[in-house]
Amino acid sequence: MDGRAGPARRAERPARPLPRYVLLLDGQRIFVGVNKFTVEDEEKYEPLRVNPEIEAQQVARLEVLRAQRDNSEALRHLDGLRKAAEGTDNCLYPMEAALAARATGGEVADALREVWGQYDPPDAF
Repeated sequence: MDGRAGPARRAERPARPLPRYVLLLDGQRIFVGVNKFTVEDEEKYEPLRVNPEIEAQQVARLEVLRAQRDNSEALRHLDGLRKAAEGTDNCLYPMEAALAARATGGEVADALREVWGQYDPPDAF
């Protein structure tokens, strides 16, 4: 042994290519979506379009729910959820209480969005 170790010894070694990259270029290994099973023509994204009749029915159901529930209790539990989300508390218990007070899923999501914001995914990954 010559007594050298660490970076000095590594500097003398020839650079070697990344094994995965070589396997990819040579086609020796299959990388799904990269060198095999790629999509030629990607389908165009079409957002879900809700039937207007179904939407109207759901809006009517929500109006009935809001008219029949104790709004002050639902709002109190939604405020508790907001406060938990602002700190480090577990949000599941306040969320459960808000839902038990007949807060809607949208109201719960809105309360969390007020604190955490809306996720905006990147256009590509």
